[in-house]
Amino acid sequence: MFSSLLKSLLLATAVSFFSGCQNTDLSSAGTPLKKAEAEARNGNWENAEKLYLESLKASEKNASTTDATRKKLARFYYDYAISMGTQADKAQNPESYTKALALLKKAEEQDPKLAIRCASAQERFEKELKAMQYRAATSLATLDPNAKGREDKIAVLKKQGQTLSAAGSYDDAIKKFEEILRLDPYNQDAARELKKIHGKSLEIAKERSAATRAEAMAETEWRKVAPIQRKDEEPGSQPSAGTKAPMPEENPFNSQLFEEISFKDAPLAEAMLKLEKDYKNRVPEAPVSIQFQGMNPADPKWPAITFATKKISLKETLDSICAGLGLKYELRGQLIVISPK
Repeated sequence: MFSSLLKSLLLATAVSFFSGCQNTDLSSAGTPLKKAEAEARNGNWENAEKLYLESLKASEKNASTTDATRKKLARFYYDYAISMGTQADKAQNPESYTKALALLKKAEEQDPKLAIRCASAQERFEKELKAMQYRAATSLATLDPNAKGREDKIAVLKKQGQTLSAAGSYDDAIKKFEEILRLDPYNQDAARELKKIHGKSLEIAKERSAATRAEAMAETEWRKVAPIQRKDEEPGSQPSAGTKAPMPEENPFNSQLFEEISFKDAPLAEAMLKLEKDYKNRVPEAPVSIQFQGMNPADPKWPAITFATKKISLKETLDSICAGLGLKYELRGQLIVISPK
């Protein structure tokens, strides 16, 4: 009986001993792990890594605990790598990309199931790192020891060029951006600004050219018109611009005077319609109808009409306008037909 009691006592002591050892392992592993997770959440990556490694070492006596800790450590390394990559992009720091790539490798070693995620991040980081290294190797500062002063000058020229462009001084702005390209032939900002300016200049040039051409054409044609001889000032004088045979004085088309005729940048069709209505109001017993033949009065090739005078007949008005535009007209009873010469 004493022997049975001794065996029971020894067995209880052994169970208590091993249980105590196991609980010690778990508690020693759990405490650093919780601290590590808290440090990682706060962005204290280096402290978190130390605590994770400490936790992993403490869990080595228990296989299931070790596996769980490795997975958490792998996830920690992956998150750490992503954070470093983000910092590298913002700060344009190649060393941070290098460290991020090393962390991705550690993450994959701890948990192979993260291989796909790690490979995707690795590809992106390597691409960004190469681009950053290329920009550094080909930058103006690398190629030219005097680049700092030149970069400052380029910044000033860029600001001046943009200000001039916004004010519409395109020629002066072009000079500023071309000077930038002489300092830095690969400056993309200057190239883009020049492209924008040339696009604006082309549109403006087309508008100015069309307006100038129309104005010059109208001015040239109007100069060909002889001064109008007003009947009220010179009784018995003949009309200035001849078209067809002179009309008898008693014909209201030739004798009835408008008090005032005034057009300002009026399209041809609009001007003729106004003449037709005004004449009808003055001579309701013999209204006329103005039509066009062999031409489109709305065609932009016909310049707008600017014309103002007093005491003038419908015939004299048509003589002047048609002569100025290179047109002719024919009176067919009460119908006036206007056509190109």
